[in-house]
Amino acid sequence: MRPRSPSRRRTTALVLISIVVGTLNVEAASLNLGWTGPTTNADGTPLTDLAGYRVYLGTAVPPPCPDTSFGAVASASAAPTTGETVAYQIPGLSASVTYVALISAVDSAGNESGCAGPVSGLARADLSVSPAGAVNFGSTTVGTAVDTTFTVQNLTGSSMTGAASVGSPFSVVSGGSFSLAPGASQAVIVRLLSTTVGSFASNVNFTANGDTVSRTVTGSATGAAGATLVIMRNGTGTGTVTSTPAGITCGSDCTETAGAGTAIILTAAAASGSTFSAWSGGSCSGAAACTVTLNADTTVTATFNTMTTPAPVASSLAPSSANAGAPGFTLTVNGSGFVSSSMVRWNGVDRATTFVSASQLRAAIAASDIAAAGSLPVGVFTAAPGGGTSATQTFAVTAATISGDIVIDNAAPGAQDPAGGRTFTGTWCLSNATNQFGPSSLRSCGTAGDTYRWTPTIAVTGTYDVYVWIPRYNARSTSVPILVAHASGTTTRIFNERKAPGSWVLHGRYTLNAGTAGYVQTSGQDGTALADAVRFVPFK
Repeated sequence: MRPRSPSRRRTTALVLISIVVGTLNVEAASLNLGWTGPTTNADGTPLTDLAGYRVYLGTAVPPPCPDTSFGAVASASAAPTTGETVAYQIPGLSASVTYVALISAVDSAGNESGCAGPVSGLARADLSVSPAGAVNFGSTTVGTAVDTTFTVQNLTGSSMTGAASVGSPFSVVSGGSFSLAPGASQAVIVRLLSTTVGSFASNVNFTANGDTVSRTVTGSATGAAGATLVIMRNGTGTGTVTSTPAGITCGSDCTETAGAGTAIILTAAAASGSTFSAWSGGSCSGAAACTVTLNADTTVTATFNTMTTPAPVASSLAPSSANAGAPGFTLTVNGSGFVSSSMVRWNGVDRATTFVSASQLRAAIAASDIAAAGSLPVGVFTAAPGGGTSATQTFAVTAATISGDIVIDNAAPGAQDPAGGRTFTGTWCLSNATNQFGPSSLRSCGTAGDTYRWTPTIAVTGTYDVYVWIPRYNARSTSVPILVAHASGTTTRIFNERKAPGSWVLHGRYTLNAGTAGYVQTSGQDGTALADAVRFVPFK
């Protein structure tokens, strides 16, 4: 043993004085040990730093002690009182096996005493299960259940809880969970029920007190005599039912005979002008393909009804207005009674339509459709049978007017703001320029490929004077390219930003289309560039 400190008067040499290992009480792969804890060190001084104990367990012969394999037990007190006992349970052991135990004590510094013991005992099961061996359920037919009863009993002196489980096609149908007083028992019913032909094997596992007792179960299922599937059709419409595997085409062939347990997939297809409503019988429901497992004569009914298209109702438009000369857009028509063949009718003309749902349609409206101001009727048309033309909603095209100036200031450093029309590539830092338009301006501080773009939202196509605000900053580039994208293409001008006035500088007069196609872009390709604000002034 390694000394801990000479000043401790060899108190590290712990000895388990008065330790007693009680008689082994082994229950269902669990071992209960009891002993009296030590109260003094090897030198006779009081024990005040007990950390716990180590339990060494072997089979048939005493285990090595000390050793690297042990069970650790924490002490309830660092200074046990005289006669203080300790109880420890070791689960997960094997029944009918003799176990030998040794115990040692450990102080807070990790010093270990000598080992007390050995004591030994023979493990016995704490949970009994009958029948004791494998169980054969025998042979049954597909779809017919066979049950077997197992009995579990608590052999311990204390209450226990447990559970039973088994793999498919076996199942626990009763007693799957149990809570047993000492000596009490309970029935666990296991069932074999297969939907397919075959031989089966599994284990019923009874688990309690950290231990598992298993029983092997086997059985088989065979096909019964052949069974007949009959398809019937009703309703006001028509259609065909087919099967996989092939055999039914009803229409003409509406019956099929097959071995019990055969799975047959039925699919319904409505004729033109009809719709398939639902299945009934044979555990089939709904309108999706249905699988019938043929264990007995079975009748399945397919209902087809005449398809009556509802009359469409247009209740609102989104958007419901636009400026004359604005770009094309997608129109949403909300309402009810829409089907996949419904068409949006714009100003009396059917348009290519996307069916979204029974309450919503969408159609593409070209810029040429709203070139002039006016009120345009919008409705929905659905062809017969049923259907018809809805009442119309009014789409207002207002006369184009050019409003006031559009000014876009720079965003904060590193902020991409597509919604505000401010985007960039590369890196842009705060500049130290004076005479800025707003609270700040930016400078390119990355590579020569840095760009900063201002994109306005133009409400009306028209002519605009485009200005750039260049703050005063004498250290910037003398050759900064600034590009304007407009209706006729792009125009680039070179600006000497060392001689900037700290005010608006006219770039040029350009035609800008309605929307967001136009923009202004500066670049740091020829040196450090500044990015502050841009301005679009309608030319009147």
